[in-house]
Parts: sequence; C-alpha cells; structure tokens
Amino acid sequence: MSGKSLAFTERDQAIVREVARFGVMSRDQLMRLKFFASKTRANDRLRRLVSEGHLGARRQPIPIGGPRFVYVPGRLSVDARDARQRLSDVSDLFLIHQLGLVDIRIAFEQHSTLSRWLPDKDLVGLSLGLVPDAYLEYEVGPLTYCAFVEYDRGTETLGRIDRKVRAYLDLAHSGRFERTFKRTFFRVLVVTDSPGRLATLSQTAAQLTDRVMRFTTLHELSHHGALASIWRRPGASRSESLTGS
Repeated sequence: MSGKSLAFTERDQAIVREVARFGVMSRDQLMRLKFFASKTRANDRLRRLVSEGHLGARRQPIPIGGPRFVYVPGRLSVDARDARQRLSDVSDLFLIHQLGLVDIRIAFEQHSTLSRWLPDKDLVGLSLGLVPDAYLEYEVGPLTYCAFVEYDRGTETLGRIDRKVRAYLDLAHSGRFERTFKRTFFRVLVVTDSPGRLATLSQTAAQLTDRVMRFTTLHELSHHGALASIWRRPGASRSESLTGS
C-alpha cells in the first residue's frame, strides 16, 4: 500500500453511511447491497477505509471460512466513540446475532418498502411484556404490515420460547399493541439458523396457537427474499407468503 491518502469517493461515503445506519456490517452484507462485485476489491477498499479512520473493524472468528471482519463507524464518524466501545465490549456471539438482524432488515428493504424499523433498545421502555429483537412496518402495494422480529440462534430453552409465545399472544389480545403502535394487527417473525430448530420452535408454538407466529430460516430469507413463500405457521409443513391470509 502506498503512503498516499485515500481518495474518498461517493461510493465510500455511501458505504460509511450504510455502516452507520445499520451499526455493524460484514463485507458480504455490503456486497449484497451492490457496493462491490469482487471479494478481493471489497477487502482492499474496506482495509483502506479502516486505515484512514472512516470505518472501524473487529476480527471475528467463524467456524467455516473465517476469520472475518465486522465493520462499524470509524474514528472520523460522529458516533464513532460509542460504536467502537460497543464493538470492543460485546461478545462474538452478540455480534453474530446483530449481523443476523442486519440480514433480516436488508431482506425486507430489498423486497418491500420498509417504513419503520425499531431495534430492541427502542422497545425496552414500551411495556410490551417482553423485549423483541426488532419491530418493523413494511409496505406492499397499498397495504402496510406490522411485525416483531425474533432471531433465534438456538440458545434459548423451549420453556423460554413458550413464555415468549404467551407474551406475544397476550400483547395481541390485551389491546396494548394497538394502544402503543396505533395498529390493529401484527405477526411475530421468527428466524432461525437451521430447519431442525425451526421445526422444534414451530411445534412448541403450535401447542398454544396456529396464528400470529411465522417461522423461516435465515438462509431462506436471505436467498429468496422476505415476501417469498418461505414462512410457516406453527405446526405447519407447508410454506406461505407473508402477504397471504
């Protein structure tokens, strides 16, 4: 690498804005947003953006093909100090969870009009009876759909899953959701890392309801899009679209 300063291009500015918007991103996620067509060029450009202070990076071990770098706003960004502090303090498992939520958000942004996304920190004080990973509102044609997001990585017991389903059912039937969000109906979108875990969670939820909850895997969501027929009702084997009945 030469000692010359980086020419900060419009594409670089857009990359920094997206990393700031999502809070944390991987190279592959930036490639999914069409910033790069080549992993080699992506690695080189991101390395330069880190060295110039536009981005921060943390090396993260992964089971296959690792390690990888996770990117946050750099020291030149307004929110850099808080972002770097969060990156240094959290575990690798937390980062994997956050990157999964970024994948979920990207899937909705690419296949619908995502009009609202609230992360867990914005939901803590709403007295919902639990703290979801996120809340979103997305538009398909003239219709607006509402949903809570749960990204499940297999770390929670089935007893805790049972309590979460009960809490969501109470939120749906008590009127608290309508009073809080000024909407009448929501779904809970549960995204898992494997078909086996999906089946287990689906059967657990089916003991309480065949409504409200929908299940898919992160692989299906990332590869087919949020509006594809990839979602299963509790206990069901057939997949359907979110825009169906």
